[in-house]
Amino acid sequence: MKDNIMKLKILSLAIWLSLNFSGFSHADLFNFKTSTFRPYQGDVVRIEMDKKKKVKILKNGKKVVLYATEGDFKVKVFGKEYLPVNFKNKLVIFIGVDYQKKPGSYPLEVIVKQNNSSFRLPVMKLTVRKKYPKLNHQPPKRTKEEQEKINEESEKLNEVLKSACSYQVKESSGFRWPIARIKITSPFGQRRCQSRDNCRYHTGTDFRSAFDEKHSKPENVFPINNGLVVEVSSYTLEGITMVVDHGAGIKSSYFHLSKAYYKKGDIVSKTKPIARSGATGTDAVHLHLMVTIHGDTVDPEKFLRSVK
Repeated sequence: MKDNIMKLKILSLAIWLSLNFSGFSHADLFNFKTSTFRPYQGDVVRIEMDKKKKVKILKNGKKVVLYATEGDFKVKVFGKEYLPVNFKNKLVIFIGVDYQKKPGSYPLEVIVKQNNSSFRLPVMKLTVRKKYPKLNHQPPKRTKEEQEKINEESEKLNEVLKSACSYQVKESSGFRWPIARIKITSPFGQRRCQSRDNCRYHTGTDFRSAFDEKHSKPENVFPINNGLVVEVSSYTLEGITMVVDHGAGIKSSYFHLSKAYYKKGDIVSKTKPIARSGATGTDAVHLHLMVTIHGDTVDPEKFLRSVK
């Protein structure tokens, strides 16, 4: 905690120095906040810039409160470029730290834009801490044809998740849970072992999605935010799957559905169900939610708790 506070003070000083020696006035100082400089594997780093509150007086004398920034910014880290989204009266960048990202320090660069000019802040460090050590996992024995089909499906899904976001969002509202009643049955990162020396990590969060006595009647599934449907397919292991692009590099995937209410290319709202949960590709009714940011797999529960 103390380390993060010190880093924030250094970041504020760096911004002040850069602005003052770049011809910007004191009134144009940017207020940056960073959730952490020392994330664990699977975490999401949030970098935000406050918007300034302005009061506009209309012709009828009515006052309207507006929020605006004096500039813009972007971040470069992990060899990727991250752009901000308007989120709850702030400009926010979400950086996903993949659960298998190699621990260590990575240069983080902030580029600020204002009045058709831009400047770079002194390079900082983002230190990834280990949480999910590499596991020795061997898939169960299958026929050659079955394994080839699963490999092809995995490549197809990875291409969808790693492709550039198509959904252009100007203002992002708060995120929501994908099921009306929240009961997590299997958390992200849980070890699943076929034997003592053959384990893998659970790369999503499982939600109970049937609340009748026998847990067999599936519930509706909601998108975690507004977005664009970029994939609806049936996979061997994941069952009927839907992927929604929310912009800003964020995508959510919903596995084991029994029915999809939308098709690829449809715009969806977080207030309306997109599918019905099910047990396709598995043996029990539940919803498996996966969240990726620029293709990096992160903990859905931690992400949703931080952006509601």
